[in-house]
Amino acid sequence: MKRIMITSLVFVMLISACSTKTTSAIPTVSITPTETSVPQPQFIQESALYSGPGNIGYTKIADLPVGDKVTALGQFGDFLKIQTQDGQEGYVLHSAMVDLPDSLPQLSTADVPWINLDMRYNFVGDGGTVTKDQIKISDFFGSGTGVGNGSFSLNSAFRICMTLRLEKNAGEYASVLLMGTPPVTEGDWWRGLIRLDIGANHQNRLQLCINDGTSEQCNYSTFVEIPTDQPFTVVFDDPQGKVMHVLDQNGQDVLKVDVTQQSGLNLSDGLFPAQTVWLGAWVNPQATLYIDSFLAEKAPSGKASLEDIPDLNDWIEDYVNAYGDKVTIDGVEMDAEALTKAIRQDSTVFTQLKKFNGKDVSVLLINGYPLAIQFLGEPWRKITGRDLVDALQIDLAMPGLYSDIADPANRDILTNANMLTLTNDLLMNVVFKDFTTEDWRSVLNDWDVIQEEFNSGTYPEDYPYYWDQADPVLLFAQAHHMKVRAQTLLCGGDCIPDSVYNGNFSKEEIKKILEFTTSVTVLRNKGKVDEWTVENEQVIADLNKVGNEMYGFWMREIGLIPATELVARTVKKLDPESNLVVVEAFLVEDQVGTQEPEFREAFFTYLDELQKRGVPFDGVDIENGVWVYNPPKADFEKIILEQITARGLYLSAPETIVVLTPNRLPFWYEPVVKTAEVTDPLKSQAEVFSQITQTYLDVGAKAIGFGDVGDKWSWMNYSGATDANPSLFDDDARPKQAYYAVMKVLYDHLP
Repeated sequence: MKRIMITSLVFVMLISACSTKTTSAIPTVSITPTETSVPQPQFIQESALYSGPGNIGYTKIADLPVGDKVTALGQFGDFLKIQTQDGQEGYVLHSAMVDLPDSLPQLSTADVPWINLDMRYNFVGDGGTVTKDQIKISDFFGSGTGVGNGSFSLNSAFRICMTLRLEKNAGEYASVLLMGTPPVTEGDWWRGLIRLDIGANHQNRLQLCINDGTSEQCNYSTFVEIPTDQPFTVVFDDPQGKVMHVLDQNGQDVLKVDVTQQSGLNLSDGLFPAQTVWLGAWVNPQATLYIDSFLAEKAPSGKASLEDIPDLNDWIEDYVNAYGDKVTIDGVEMDAEALTKAIRQDSTVFTQLKKFNGKDVSVLLINGYPLAIQFLGEPWRKITGRDLVDALQIDLAMPGLYSDIADPANRDILTNANMLTLTNDLLMNVVFKDFTTEDWRSVLNDWDVIQEEFNSGTYPEDYPYYWDQADPVLLFAQAHHMKVRAQTLLCGGDCIPDSVYNGNFSKEEIKKILEFTTSVTVLRNKGKVDEWTVENEQVIADLNKVGNEMYGFWMREIGLIPATELVARTVKKLDPESNLVVVEAFLVEDQVGTQEPEFREAFFTYLDELQKRGVPFDGVDIENGVWVYNPPKADFEKIILEQITARGLYLSAPETIVVLTPNRLPFWYEPVVKTAEVTDPLKSQAEVFSQITQTYLDVGAKAIGFGDVGDKWSWMNYSGATDANPSLFDDDARPKQAYYAVMKVLYDHLP
């Protein structure tokens, strides 16, 4: 199951915690408003006031109406720093204002806030955990542990701020790693690797070590006279990392290194020659490294017009890449370079005016596919699925795994969603994995006391719960203002801990254990989860169509309906504001197997029985795992969906994947039956995704959704179907034709 950055309160707090001690690292110009001239600057467009010169990576402070008069404080690129009549300071688009003074102070990057790069989650991995206030990296294997996921690109200067603390008497060294080439996975780890270690030792000393790829040992090493448990900042003057500075908590320049000129280093192109940084960490055996107030930022460009935006080329390259590196525009074949040039020569030919929730927007539209957007009074940026579903007032869900959010490419993809499906990390076999049979016996022995705790809105905290996987995912969703749907409170198979499955408990004891796991999970995460999945694929398990003996555990021990009812009533009692859904698969495929009619009848009988008994649940999610060679038919799909909505249930986010493997059906069912002629798999995949999305919107679905973040991270890879490539994004996290097809359907549904 399975790049617009939104600055959150969490990150604002981190910025504050770090920057209050490092603001002098980047000198600021104090600008005192002069007496208001006549006429006073005012808005000719409704405009957003941002915390920095742009909307990407900055917080929106306020919406400012037409006619509002302000004091202009300075100019940075296409943006003005202003002060409103009520004393708020921030940044607005220059073109949204008239009656500006003849001359304004020209601000530099030293005078404006920088853009948060949201890189804390790069440290998620084996031994690496992220909480609201801290990053912790522990030696996971006993022989030293490295963590780090993905890379980020630079087009300007950048800096990182942090404190480092090495746990006493545990290991001698740990470091944050900034690499200018990908980590080596075979052969000598150091060969060809450009790497900067920012390290701490057991003496609380800060050490820098640079490898240029020619030696296992540091080609350059020095200690910095800054205690590591005090905030410090490392500033890179350019995106290639040719010159770096280390600043103390007072902003004093303690060390400056020009790596292109440093003796012993062969780095004429800098630490990051491709303007790409791989971020990670290393801890020695038995060591634990704590990173506090971590903040990564880059300098803003100050560009706002479509023609001037450096990222335009990236947007176009992604689009053209999806269609084989050539696209036809009005009968003319173009590559990415030619198309970008044409847009920059006359962007009006490629833009369309639209309304999003009553607001005027301009959209960059190529062959009907939306690529970029500009709200009136705001700069251009890449359009996301979230922009479209927010305008349509529906949810778009994508899966969020502990491992997924560690990769910045995945985090970029997830900006398309306004709902995060927490797939595996709150399952019973994760949260309660460390429970022993004795722990369950303790729960049962103290049942009356524990129930009183549940009734009071608390739960016993002295058991070995494991929240380390779920918490970073929930934090990520909170930071990005996403709803959360959490799976799954009742599921079979590997979801069941061995301590329960092999615990020889009675039926009544099993019911109490299920109530316990449900209650603890819900109470611990109440207010963080908007939608709970009550059960997952248990109807088909009950019919023994898939799975093994473990899948039938709940049916055998409690019964499907009673187990579902127990979970649903428990959730609604403890978290009445949340929504509840049931999940099933294979419902919309009209040719899966000979027993499908029986299965569908069983599922709808199941829904009817739940409603007859008054079981509280709100919607149905269907896991649309379909094969491009046997796609669902829109008319049949619509019939099934309308049978659900006719029962007063909403359609929650379908977990849609479209499998490309050519020689067999997806591994979960047989027989092999091909009903579609496929000559261009990627094009056909796009058509299937488009059709499914279209059908769901046509029947008034509350949500749409997808079962994978990208092909590289597809759950099917770990199940043996490595050639499935079932998602909207390829192994390099670049959008496929399917992505643009879905975006077009969403865009076309706008009024």
